[in-house]
Amino acid sequence: AGGTALVSMLESELPSKVEEWVMSELQASETVNYLASLESKVAQRDEQMQAQARAYQSLKTAYESLQRQAQSKGRRPGTAGASGRRGSKASTALRATTPAEIL
Repeated sequence: AGGTALVSMLESELPSKVEEWVMSELQASETVNYLASLESKVAQRDEQMQAQARAYQSLKTAYESLQRQAQSKGRRPGTAGASGRRGSKASTALRATTPAEIL
């Protein structure tokens, strides 16, 4: 009966004790801490890239809308507006790019 109680106690308490020990050992490891910091930085970069992708999509949609408006008025995008004056770089056409092309 004593052996059964011991086995029962080990089965119920041992897994949590082992987990506590492993976690304390991992937290003390410089390598694990370094990897955790890298994972955090990657997660931040992913969030930044998603925000940039959303901003890009918004700008692309706005640009395409302006193109359609200009075409419906019989003008091409990039032509002179009401003032009739453009800078010397007016002939440079805008080109949509993807976030991957920017990097």
